[in-house]
Amino acid sequence: MIKGMIDDTFRLETGIPVNLQLVESMNQLLVQATIAGTGPDVAMGLNIPNPMNFGLRGALHNLKEFPDYDRVVERFMPSSMVPFTFRDQVYALPDQQEFPMMFYRQDILTELGLQVPETWDDVYSILPVLQRNNMTIGIGYSIFFTLLYQRGLPMYKADGVATYLDSETAIQTFRELTELFNLYDLLIEFNAENRFRLGEMPIVIADYSMFNRLAVFAPELRGEWDFALVPGTLYPDGSINRTVAPMQSRATTVLQQQGRGGPAVVITSTAKDKDDAWEFLKWWTRDDTQVRFGRELESLMGPAGRYPTSNVQAFKQLPWSVEEREKLLAEWTWVEGNGEVPGSYYMIRMFEWAFRAVVIQQAPIRETLLEYDRQINYELDVKRREFGLETDLGDVPEKWQELYWEKFTHVRVP
Repeated sequence: MIKGMIDDTFRLETGIPVNLQLVESMNQLLVQATIAGTGPDVAMGLNIPNPMNFGLRGALHNLKEFPDYDRVVERFMPSSMVPFTFRDQVYALPDQQEFPMMFYRQDILTELGLQVPETWDDVYSILPVLQRNNMTIGIGYSIFFTLLYQRGLPMYKADGVATYLDSETAIQTFRELTELFNLYDLLIEFNAENRFRLGEMPIVIADYSMFNRLAVFAPELRGEWDFALVPGTLYPDGSINRTVAPMQSRATTVLQQQGRGGPAVVITSTAKDKDDAWEFLKWWTRDDTQVRFGRELESLMGPAGRYPTSNVQAFKQLPWSVEEREKLLAEWTWVEGNGEVPGSYYMIRMFEWAFRAVVIQQAPIRETLLEYDRQINYELDVKRREFGLETDLGDVPEKWQELYWEKFTHVRVP
């Protein structure tokens, strides 16, 4: 499909020849191929953490060097660029972006006399009702980062020198999350589609691609379920902070099923003609290209192939209903990107271990989080030394600290 689009559109428009190759394990092979001099000029389908990892090692070209970069990135929500940006370097463009929505069984909530929850307080109030009827809700441990964002705190301090997990806000948020799982006996691992279909979990918070899977997996429930914005945090002034963080999803995406992998498109540092490579990135992520790809993908795969394009205008032209589109766009404006920093891979791993230690082994909340935070910060320190970066916040130049905070839309300097 992509080759056909290249041949009948990109090549005709630009005259630039493209040799498209499908490569397995691109995320593992790119650096080795680049070092060996056999790497591609453009790589598509990289997972979110890899542009930062490869870019800091000199394997990727800084896209901000192109004069029309600022105009090109207007196609995307600011949150989609956060994982690919470090200081004044941008290592990738996104062609996909997913974010969580709250899926609910309207038939079950109506039968129980319950309203769709707007805030986390609403969630806590309906949980006992659900459990009295042998039901529960489905959320993952990574909802912690959404709760943290809703309290105005990011994962990392300026420039990524350390985490904010040692803050009182983070500790109390972690306490709230782990107590939610312990007091209500929420499942850590579950098949969201199956339990949602059977009515065991009438409320599930998951990436919006769950819509695709339900459309195919549970056609008998058509008209009985819907999705809404993720619950927010109610502030004393009556406002609701609905900021959401992308989930650490283990679900297989549509393009991963097709061998395309993740959402990042990059230009390697060894590209022979970086201007031609940039023309390809601009063509691939522009409105008409993304609309065509999304529609053709869905024509082949049906509703299961609904494409999560990161191009906002292209998204508006995909076959969502008016109501669905409005809700997704409303949630999209609340999405806050998860920053990738040197050593950030350790954050997710250690946080999951801390969470499981408290929920499964009943470890003390504060002491456990602080111990794992110490290990995370140690790894961040090691990686920053490896790349010649400052390890103390006071030594980080003010311009880099300012650039760090400029990436965020809803989170501000604590």
